[in-house]
Amino acid sequence: LQRMNSPGPDEFAPSPALALSAAAATSAGRVRPTNEDRHLVDSDHACFAIADGIGGLPYGERASECAIRCLVRELARLDAPPARPLDQVVAACHQ
Repeated sequence: LQRMNSPGPDEFAPSPALALSAAAATSAGRVRPTNEDRHLVDSDHACFAIADGIGGLPYGERASECAIRCLVRELARLDAPPARPLDQVVAACHQ
């Protein structure tokens, strides 16, 4: 935000658009044979997430996949009325 030339100290104008470029990658690492981690890059909503696969515990890959799928589902609902803040999206995924 950029401060506007106005008498109020709390008045701000939106700053110019920010160009954002994102990428993601994961690796199984050196210890485990499979990669249980999942990630999300949603530049439309400026949401980036990493779900750790719980370090080799049973069904860790399912837990991380479920977390990312939930985020994708809830983010899709952001564009449909009524609009919800991102913290409500994350809270819905914790249920």
